[in-house]
Amino acid sequence: ANNDTGSDSLDVNIQFSENGSDWFNAQGYTAAVAVAANSFDTFASDILHHFYRVRVKATSAGNQAPFTIYWNLVQSQ
Repeated sequence: ANNDTGSDSLDVNIQFSENGSDWFNAQGYTAAVAVAANSFDTFASDILHHFYRVRVKATSAGNQAPFTIYWNLVQSQ
């Protein structure tokens, strides 16, 4: 969630890895997804990987956006 109500935005990539060294963009995140101010993006996958990470980049120079990442791992196997 981009918690700022200003005029900034974030670029978000979701990536996965099986060894913690080689990272690959998740489907739908091959290019960065823009998250506007006071907005959010959601990600869900039914594919289990050993590691996930979120890469976040502020796109407004000099106006860094505060953000929150909510992580909920639900496994029903």
